[in-house]
Amino acid sequence: MIKFILLLTITSFINIHAQGYLCAVGGGSEDYNDWSDAPYGWTVQKADSGKIIIISDADASTWLPNYFLYLGTSEAYNKKIDSRAIADLQSTYDELVTADGIFIRGGDQWDYINLWKGTKTEEAIVYVKKPVKPERLIKLIGRKLESKRAKMES
Repeated sequence: MIKFILLLTITSFINIHAQGYLCAVGGGSEDYNDWSDAPYGWTVQKADSGKIIIISDADASTWLPNYFLYLGTSEAYNKKIDSRAIADLQSTYDELVTADGIFIRGGDQWDYINLWKGTKTEEAIVYVKKPVKPERLIKLIGRKLESKRAKMES
């Protein structure tokens, strides 16, 4: 029993202090039941099927948020961050850190660097990239306990 508790403690520590996840996709158009289902579905899975905020520096259609919803995320929407002033707002940071995943829309990546580097938007991206935030840890533990309880009852 003590070995199991020690192993569980070590495993939990490793998972809590992991580096996070990054999915880089480019060079093709997304479509339902096509190549994009796998990497975008992986993104939804790593976000624990939670909220995904899609950021860019331009207006965007609702196609991509709808695609993430189709793949199983609970919420997805576009967020336009097209100036350094907006990128450095505390309200922008506060909104982005509520996401379980941030998707950076395609486009000229240099524009994103110019707009977001050294701002609260960059801080939020780094924060969300970390796999287990304290409030998310509580949610994950609850889901694991529910899953184990369901297995024991069946």
